[in-house]
Amino acid sequence: MLVVHGLFNVPFGRSHRCFFPPHFREFTYFEIVNLIREAGFEINKATTEKVWHFWDFRPIEKFMRENGYSLDFRGDDTFVISCKSSV
Repeated sequence: MLVVHGLFNVPFGRSHRCFFPPHFREFTYFEIVNLIREAGFEINKATTEKVWHFWDFRPIEKFMRENGYSLDFRGDDTFVISCKSSV
C-alpha cells in the first residue's frame, strides 16, 4: 500500500484549524496511478469514489455533462490496489 502522507503531519496533541493540515493541491487520479507505476508496481484496480457526501455535486456534474467534460475518475478519493513482483 502506498500512502502519500506525513509531509505536513501535525504532531499528536496539537491540532490545526482545518480538518487537514495545509497542502498545496491534491494529486489527480492519473498522477497517483502514474506514480505507483513509476515506482514499479502493477495496478490491479484503480478507481475513485465519492466519500464526502456533504455537498450536492449535481450542479457541477450537470455543467460537466452539458459542456462535454468526462465524469470518469471524478470522485473525491482515489483507491488503488497494486502489487510489486519480487523479480
